[in-house]
Amino acid sequence: MAISESIGVSIKPDPRDLLASDIHLPQIQNLEQLNMVTDLESSDTSEFRAYQSSTHRQVTVRLFTGSRHSEGFRAFNQHQKIASRLAGHAAIVPILDAGATSDGHPYTISPYYARGSMARFMAEHGPVAWRHGAFLLELVAVTVAELHGSRIAHRALRPGAIELTDYLMPRVSRFEQSLRFDTQPSNSLTLEHSSYLAPEVISGAPAAPTSDVFGLGAIMWALIAGYPPPSRSVAGADSEAAFTEPLETLPDSISGLIMRSMDPDPRLRPSNGAAFVTALRRSVGLAETQSRTSRDASSVMSSLVTSETVEITEAERQAADASAGEPKVNNEPVNEPSDAESTTNSQSVAEEAAATTVMPQDHTSIALVESVRSADADARWLLAIVGVITITIVLMVASAILAFQ
Repeated sequence: MAISESIGVSIKPDPRDLLASDIHLPQIQNLEQLNMVTDLESSDTSEFRAYQSSTHRQVTVRLFTGSRHSEGFRAFNQHQKIASRLAGHAAIVPILDAGATSDGHPYTISPYYARGSMARFMAEHGPVAWRHGAFLLELVAVTVAELHGSRIAHRALRPGAIELTDYLMPRVSRFEQSLRFDTQPSNSLTLEHSSYLAPEVISGAPAAPTSDVFGLGAIMWALIAGYPPPSRSVAGADSEAAFTEPLETLPDSISGLIMRSMDPDPRLRPSNGAAFVTALRRSVGLAETQSRTSRDASSVMSSLVTSETVEITEAERQAADASAGEPKVNNEPVNEPSDAESTTNSQSVAEEAAATTVMPQDHTSIALVESVRSADADARWLLAIVGVITITIVLMVASAILAFQ
């Protein structure tokens, strides 16, 4: 029986998926499987993209094909249990349905996210600005805080465990390694990019919320840098330089939070998801204040430089005007005029000076003089109008008195 008869799905092929024509397909009612996704770390869990005909939507089917006595089966059930418990949270990948195939293999059905995981987004688009990274991470951290409120640690937070909606909103998933606080794991944990894992998780220490805080800091680091962070389990100058280099251009509050969250010593990190959310919001606020202060300082400096330039330009212009107004010195011998000629020239110069108005060289003074002249003219017109009106009123009153007599 085809999967379409068993779960109800039919999907248009996506070139990013692998065709699954050679894979043994389980029978799931009302689903038709067309393509298979192969980005899961677990070899005994397969993920299919399908169309659910009963609800007319694309879905993701996760199918466990290993032994029911294996660690993989426990992890598969743990994911289903945690995801179902947090199903009402907006930033969780919910489980829409669950069941078992006719041959006994368990499966879960979840929404299909066409954008894929945050890991794929980073691979396709590279680094993001710290403000965008902080916004995405806050939504993830709030979900982690709720998980910690139930005394459960995710233990494997990484970009591959976060799906992105069409509107780039994060949705947390992959709860296979989640454990209750202080629970001793059955074995140490390794993933494709173990640098997202806290050192104590890799060494097999009991579950604790501070390991998720490490994961949150590592995701923030990767979003800003555009690639996975270096391992914090390896000490050395080269490792420390590779870790701090992408943080050098960030505001101090943001880089400081990332460094605290990824400290190899769990006691130096924020204590849990809620504490991380509080620290992240405070760090973003400080960074924004620092940014505004820097912009204001730059604006003030720019204004001062502009004012200084204007003053220098004005001084240069006044110097040029003064230079232009100085009499030119002529060293050639000059024939002195007679007394009669001097008297005639003096009278001519005086008449010309009386007939000519010398305007100030300063543009502000010119405007002021023009303003005063305009005001004087307006006042004269106003007085003339008032005089005419007064005379008219006096005549009208006199006529009225004569008529009354």
